[in-house]
Amino acid sequence: MNSQSFISIALVTYQSASTVVQTLNSIVNQSYGAQNIELIISDDGSTDTTVITINSWIKEHGKKFQNVKLLVSENNNGTVYNLEQALRACSGQWIKTIAGDDILLPSCLSSFKEYSTKNQSRVIFSQMSSFQFKNEEIRILDNVFPDSNQKKVLKAGIEEQKKHLQHSCFAVAPTTFIEKNLLEEVGYLNLNFRLLEDYPLWIKIIEHGVRFSFLDEITVLYRIGESTSRTNDKIVNLDLMQDLIILEKSILSNHSDINKLQLIRRMVWVYLYPEFISKFKNKRTFLSKYTLLVFNSLFKIGFFKKTINNLLRAIM
Repeated sequence: MNSQSFISIALVTYQSASTVVQTLNSIVNQSYGAQNIELIISDDGSTDTTVITINSWIKEHGKKFQNVKLLVSENNNGTVYNLEQALRACSGQWIKTIAGDDILLPSCLSSFKEYSTKNQSRVIFSQMSSFQFKNEEIRILDNVFPDSNQKKVLKAGIEEQKKHLQHSCFAVAPTTFIEKNLLEEVGYLNLNFRLLEDYPLWIKIIEHGVRFSFLDEITVLYRIGESTSRTNDKIVNLDLMQDLIILEKSILSNHSDINKLQLIRRMVWVYLYPEFISKFKNKRTFLSKYTLLVFNSLFKIGFFKKTINNLLRAIM
């Protein structure tokens, strides 16, 4: 197979039995043509019927694709390992990543492929819109990502993008379209993390001297609901918090150009935030919610601005 003749899709799943068929259907219905798609699916030790559901779907639709491979882990190893496994198994020149609860719009691959042909790009992001699935219908919500500030940065030069990544991630991971060779050059993902697959990779790429490109078009629908970072009764997923602390310490130790006030604020956050989580036993209560709201507003860079923007978006 000529790797330039097809696009690989790296689909990662975990406990996705109720959502993965929607994701798979959005892949097989791509205007780019299923015959031009290599479908690599990696499951992270699901204990529900995810794997059975996927196998049933592959039995019906698998022959439409250039190639299909399902990788199943016996244990739950975390998002980073699961995605790494899928990415390494891909053989196309370009890889589109997607989670087993999100949806690709019909022209997603065609749009990315056309953009990559016209532009000298190695990693491309796009816009995405959130959605909810209620009463057997997809309800697309008004909030579109990235926000105007991140969109501006993604259209800027590499130095501005590098500066942005010193304090904030690009919140567009579900839209990622990336060159396989670039992943090989940077050594794929950082397996020191369990759940944080995107931010450390963006830092690797920017430090490798590669600028992020931006397709100003909605290509992906991102499902809103329970997530690794937000649950009804817990303040935070502890594994994700640990990943964030490790990453923040790494950024602070490797960037001497961060101004002194920001450095102090970020160091306070790094060392005190886990203490607050422990003190409140990671339980979401009125007291813990508003204590951390004040703490994050004072010491987490960009938190206050993001909170205000979310409130404005909600009332508009």
